[in-house]
Amino acid sequence: MVQVFPSNIAAVVFYLVYFLLFLAEVVGGAILPRLHRRGTQITKKDKGSSQLISLSNVVSVIIVLSFVLSGTAMLPGWVFYPGIVLIVVGIVLRQWSMAVLGSFFSGTVGVIETEGRCRIMCGLWGM
Repeated sequence: MVQVFPSNIAAVVFYLVYFLLFLAEVVGGAILPRLHRRGTQITKKDKGSSQLISLSNVVSVIIVLSFVLSGTAMLPGWVFYPGIVLIVVGIVLRQWSMAVLGSFFSGTVGVIETEGRCRIMCGLWGM
């Protein structure tokens, strides 16, 4: 069996950070933006790019796992720690940006129709 993590503690840290990433995406990326919009309906104009991004994420994880489990292209153990730091910094940056944008944050591009006008929502650059 190929050793995936440098130590057992590193494995626990990885799974905790991965759970934190999942929780941040569900709460910060799905639940809170809907609460900030206060029931305003967004007409989604997405033509499948969200599904393509999700599919590419799943495929990339499968490829990485196949490399790891087969022992191909193994990295040194110290690479694990900067990787975990980058994941945590990314989570913090995304949550901070969602907090700053507030009701202007949306996980997808959409259109809000109010008072006969359309407002295109795409993060900070809503028009």
